[in-house]
Amino acid sequence: MPIQLKSRCLPPDEPVDLMNVAFAQPRKPVREGVPHVESWMTPDRISGLDAWRELKKACPREWRFVKINVTFEVRTPLGLLS
Repeated sequence: MPIQLKSRCLPPDEPVDLMNVAFAQPRKPVREGVPHVESWMTPDRISGLDAWRELKKACPREWRFVKINVTFEVRTPLGLLS
């Protein structure tokens, strides 16, 4: 069911949580001794934020954008075993 239609079925004062999962994109160290930086601005996160902004304009209610960040270590086999 489209999200806008669901919005009409809920009480107007009830917030809606939009869950967005991003898997860390590890970056190489900029220089020796500097740890890598994980970037959470993945294509799905960017398009999710764009859709969230559009929803707020189209359907006046409280839309909560919930960011779920999955680290690189959790995705690796060794990370799953520890």
